[in-house]
Amino acid sequence: MADPITEPDPNSYISNLIGGFLIDLAKAQHMSNEFSKRLGEIYKSDPLLRVFPVPNGCINGVTMELKAGIQGVGVVNNPPEAVLEHAHSVFKGHVDELLETVLADVAEALRSNRRLFSSEAKADRMAGALDQPAWRAAIAHEVLDLINPQIGRMVSPKGDLNEEATVEVLEKAIMKAAVAHPDYAELGGEAREKLRGQIRNKAADPERMGRLRSRLADMPATTEPSLRVTTADTNLTALGPELVGRLDLQAAVRDYLVQAETAPSDALGAPPLVVFRLIPAKH
Repeated sequence: MADPITEPDPNSYISNLIGGFLIDLAKAQHMSNEFSKRLGEIYKSDPLLRVFPVPNGCINGVTMELKAGIQGVGVVNNPPEAVLEHAHSVFKGHVDELLETVLADVAEALRSNRRLFSSEAKADRMAGALDQPAWRAAIAHEVLDLINPQIGRMVSPKGDLNEEATVEVLEKAIMKAAVAHPDYAELGGEAREKLRGQIRNKAADPERMGRLRSRLADMPATTEPSLRVTTADTNLTALGPELVGRLDLQAAVRDYLVQAETAPSDALGAPPLVVFRLIPAKH
């Protein structure tokens, strides 16, 4: 069964309008560049013109005014930004807990494979260093730096956990931060693959995943103001002039400005016209 047809989201409409405007600007810049390229061929073959720079008009800024009105005011519960911030906090504790056992496995791998190193004492020293709080904190910090940009893969905007992505991201980050250390180069491929499997198993442990999911769900209630707006159409007319607002857009492309001016409406009450002019940018 097809989904029912609903009214368009005003915010989406404005996004599409502004996005389309910016796309048109990009197309205009592309047309200018294409024309400059053709001029370049002419200048290149002309003995007099070849010493002059090829002209290239570039748009540097745009100011666009849209008539808009407030259609409704409300609140959004647990907005995506709050969910993301909560997820960052939860994963910080999760990484600290996970590294407690993972670093013990790395230390054991160093000790049990000390014969592979040029100095067995060196392997023992590196294993011992993993027990130091400062070294553990440095590894945890590096893991967080690697996973934070990928929180959106692991947790949806609604706070749902993607277990498969979580295991993949944690495995790669911990391997890079805790195992791919240059001093461990002599550890050997077999030992590294064993560590990779141990890290993956610990990251995918059902009990650990359950605790992670529970912590993500235990999020303080957060609300955010929500404002719905409409552009200048029949809905805006129905709202009345007292609700008409302004929306200014600044869009930069180089060296020139597109200046928009509203011409007064005619005597018949027709909608005002918007006139665009290309003017040099002031530096």
